[in-house]
Amino acid sequence: MAKVEGRNVFLSGPMSDDAETYHVHDFVDAHVRMKRLGAANVYDPAVRWLYETGPERTHEEYMRECIAALTGEELIGWRYDLLVSLPGWQHSNGAIAERAIAKWCGIECCDLDETE
Repeated sequence: MAKVEGRNVFLSGPMSDDAETYHVHDFVDAHVRMKRLGAANVYDPAVRWLYETGPERTHEEYMRECIAALTGEELIGWRYDLLVSLPGWQHSNGAIAERAIAKWCGIECCDLDETE
């Protein structure tokens, strides 16, 4: 089990396979769970997509932005220390890449149901 309290959490999971909802509801539920468990900060790509990026960006542009956020401490003054994968991440090339990059960078990874 991965402790969430006080940590900077990066949410990762499938989005582009559902062109109608982009799994926004799944990310919102996970975001709320992380905050209830005491996360200091939560990166939620669905919220960023809704409010900052929108559908006009290509998948490749959006993935570059997500990877930069995951690995770019200099942009925000702190770094993510826990990547939490939402259900179905194994079927998303983007989520697979995010998890692999996180592991290579020494960021702990777990599935949503492994958080406490």
